[in-house]
Amino acid sequence: MLHTYSFCGFFKPFIAGVLSQIPKEFIKDTVAFEIIDTYPMSGDEFDDGYHTSSVRLYVKR
Repeated sequence: MLHTYSFCGFFKPFIAGVLSQIPKEFIKDTVAFEIIDTYPMSGDEFDDGYHTSSVRLYVKR
């Protein structure tokens, strides 16, 4: 997922930013999420003004 930042050394994702990027086919069943890994200062996304992360979605069983 992509997260905007105001200072490149400060990773502070926001809930609305994560929710807005969950694919529509998963949003209905998702009850929680967890950021499991971050790549805050690497890749083309960083050059474009974003930090990146891997997010795990949880569903109700």
